[in-house]
Amino acid sequence: MNKQNIALELDVEQLRRIGFKGDPYEEVKKENWYTDHEWPSVEMEKTFRIWAIEQIKKLFKINKKRAEQEFGWWNLGFGLKSMIN
Repeated sequence: MNKQNIALELDVEQLRRIGFKGDPYEEVKKENWYTDHEWPSVEMEKTFRIWAIEQIKKLFKINKKRAEQEFGWWNLGFGLKSMIN
């Protein structure tokens, strides 16, 4: 994972965590692929969120608050359907 491919790797990791069968790299090439999938549980979604924020924080060497903001923007555009209200 690096600064150039972090968005792709976050996309792929979401699919891996929900147990997607198939090639996640091919799936994310489809238009609006993220609307076809959803988190099976709130807990899985929260666990992914914590992991993703930590990855963003480490990679960009930013504080937690800024990493949460960056995750929020990414999640708004490419996050799976949420069960969290």
